[in-house]
Amino acid sequence: MMRRSLVLILAGASLLTAASQDISSLSFDKRLNGKHVQAAAEPLRQTLQEISVVFYAHGDVVSYGLLMNADGDVLTKASELPQGAPLTARIGDKPYTDIANIAHDPATDLALVQIRGVRPASLPEWSPESPRLGAIVASNGSTTRTVRRLRLGIVSAAQRPIPPEPGPAPSTGIVFSPDGAIAEVPPQSPAAQAGLKPGDTIIALDGQPIANLNDLGNLLRHCEPGQTIRLRIQRNGQELDSTLKLGQARQEDDEMNGQASRRRDNFPEAIQHDTLLAPTMLGGPLIDLDGRVVGLNIARVNRAETYALPAALVQQTYERLRQQAEPSGDNGQTAK
Repeated sequence: MMRRSLVLILAGASLLTAASQDISSLSFDKRLNGKHVQAAAEPLRQTLQEISVVFYAHGDVVSYGLLMNADGDVLTKASELPQGAPLTARIGDKPYTDIANIAHDPATDLALVQIRGVRPASLPEWSPESPRLGAIVASNGSTTRTVRRLRLGIVSAAQRPIPPEPGPAPSTGIVFSPDGAIAEVPPQSPAAQAGLKPGDTIIALDGQPIANLNDLGNLLRHCEPGQTIRLRIQRNGQELDSTLKLGQARQEDDEMNGQASRRRDNFPEAIQHDTLLAPTMLGGPLIDLDGRVVGLNIARVNRAETYALPAALVQQTYERLRQQAEPSGDNGQTAK
């Protein structure tokens, strides 16, 4: 109870101050991930230290995991685990290399692995309910060889299924001005590689005349990323021809907004929170201010959105994966 009170008082004070003042007037040490709040939340960091797993390949962190039982069963994000690479895992400050792949659930992107020889200090305490909108939650941030760092965030949207994203949209990489002329050509964009310049106006695409941006958008909707299109442009009163190989809008958004997960959609249910986590920080537990597991971080969507699978779904998936496993607990695939 004391642990929760300390975190609530300090984190709540920081949030109220930030809401009532310009954020620039709030001391960094008093912000949500500042050192004062971090110090009060040390018991939460210690919980994450004991129940989370860090996976390494070739010395680099590739994902986190959640310790499920005293026998070393661990759930992690399947699409972040490298295929065929020798893995090392750390629980607390202890390294383990005897790691076996058990099963994989495509619907949730969860992988069940077993780390042999584990003697855990503690096991997860599960929350009986999902966190409410606006609740403060904690995750693993960066890590050293022996210490997990805490990162706090806020549940920012209602729990819901995450549908599949539509197919990738084609992109020219052009920023247009309201009058339809090219306002900006970002370096390394498809438009830059095609030689387009600010001030140019596209007047035809594959021989089809373009009178405005709506015409251009309608024609591009029938194109695919990677397709080469023919453009006629007007520059300083002259008409010029150019070819442009279309890029992929989502890929370009990722480059602008920061690295995102390879798999970040089509989940049965997800908690959305605003904690900024790199893809290598996924697969580990999401906990509440009592240190109870409310979910498992499964996808970084963009700079402001991270998805976590709810605790109930994580537990159900674990039981199903255990039932799929062979009686020996090893399907013969070894990550050593």
